[in-house]
This record gives sequence, C-alpha cells and structure tokens, in this order.
Amino acid sequence: MTNVYEIDLNEEETIRYYANKFVEDALEDCSEFNYCLSIDQNYEHREFIINHKEQILDRIKKDERVADVYIDEEDEKLSFDMVFWIDYCPYYYEESNICISDEINNLKLFEKEILNGVSNHKGVTTTREVLRHFIDSILDKYHRLSDEFKDNVYYNLKEHICNTGFNEKYIEKYEVYIDRNNAEELIEGLENEIDKLYIKKNSNIKQITYYQFLEILNKHNKEIQFKPNELGKFITKENGIYLGINNVNGEMKMQDFDNIEKCLNYLNKDLEYAENIEDEESEEL
Repeated sequence: MTNVYEIDLNEEETIRYYANKFVEDALEDCSEFNYCLSIDQNYEHREFIINHKEQILDRIKKDERVADVYIDEEDEKLSFDMVFWIDYCPYYYEESNICISDEINNLKLFEKEILNGVSNHKGVTTTREVLRHFIDSILDKYHRLSDEFKDNVYYNLKEHICNTGFNEKYIEKYEVYIDRNNAEELIEGLENEIDKLYIKKNSNIKQITYYQFLEILNKHNKEIQFKPNELGKFITKENGIYLGINNVNGEMKMQDFDNIEKCLNYLNKDLEYAENIEDEESEEL
C-alpha cells in the first residue's frame, strides 16, 4: 500500500508544484517532443489550476526543458500544449544520414564517454548528459563539425541507444540513469549495434544465432543435405567470441576470433582467394 502524505503549500509553492508536475507528466507520457496535457479529473485542485493558469503557464515557460508552451481552452477544456527540447525526450530521434564507417567510429568513441561520464558524476549520470557532453565537448573538440553533422550524430547515437532496450529498462520519469551497475550493460548493447553495422558493410556475410549455427553443424556431422539458405558465409557470437563459418560449399570451415573485424577479414580473404582462382581460370580459357 502506498503511503499518502499531506503537505501544506502556499499559493506560489502550489503554482510551482503544478508547473513542474505538468512538465514531468507530459515528458513521461510523450513519445515525440510535444505533448498536449489535458487538465481533467486526474489532477486535484482543478479549480485552483484554472484560476491560476496564467501564472502556471508563466512558470512553465521558464522551465529549461520546455521550448514552447501555450494554453488551449477549446471546447471549454483546459490543456497545456508543450514542446520540449529533444534532449529531454529519450525516445525521440530523427532519421540521420551518416556513412557506416563514421557510425562505427562514433559509437566506439561514445562507449568511452559513457565510462568517463559515470566516473565524472560520482557513479551516476544520465544518457542525456553523456550524449550532450559527447556531442558538444568531445566530438567537436577534435573535429570542427557543422551543426547539421552534429545533429546527425546526435540522432544516430540516440537511435542506437533506443535499439538496445536500455531506455525501457532504466527510465525514471523521463531520465534514463547510468551508473556503475548498468554502464557495462549499455556498452554491451552498443557493441551489438556495432556488430550489426559491420555485418551491414559486408552484405555477403550473414549473422546467425549460435543455435542456428549448431543446427547447421549438426546437419554437417550427420551428412544431411543443406537447404539453400544454409549455404554461404556466416558469423555468430557466443560468450564474447566471434565464429566465422564458411559453408559456401557445404564444408563447414570455421575459425574463432576475439573481435568481429578479424572474423570478417578471415571470411572476406577466403572469398578474395576464391575470386582470384576464378579470374585465373577465366584468363587461361
């Protein structure tokens, strides 16, 4: 059972309370960067809110999280329509246009900033703080970048964070907290995003689960005929080890590596060798 406490507030304190509460409630519920917060039966002291709507509006305008706000009284219903700075909207990002190599490099740099962020904030920080510091201080320090490019990096990193599922697990209201207990979890999620980008660069190689690999290996051991989609070059990961599998001809040649780049180089070199043989045979003909 939740404990309920009564606290006496004067008029100015109540205005501040509701202004802050409206902002936090809207941020918690919004999926983009704007929200229309209706003042209905969910809020106590509705009469006070209506009578002090202009003072509450003025207080919301001064909130650093809010880019714009206005009152809407259509159909005799009072609502506060708010637009938020994107920094404070953990799930919102726009499409970005960055080459895959830059994406990978930015993610690797950002992983280091996560660890630095946890250390510099006495073990607790937020994805918003780390991301903004990385864009404004770290990235721009070493590269004189245009605002457009920085926005692209910002949106791209935010998208990758969302893809990890970290936000859903650690969000409180509208902030996503990082500390020493979960920083490695976020980094591991971003490592998986980096792996996906490497695979995207190497369209001739398919990423499979370790279970799928075992199924293919079992067929090979039992000399069962492979399906067409089981022939080719594959990569899988288990316990931090990358396994490169060349099953182009059904021979199941394999080698493991401690990082994805070495694994992809192994698979691609074998492909280059096969292509060179084909070229030599064509020249002889």
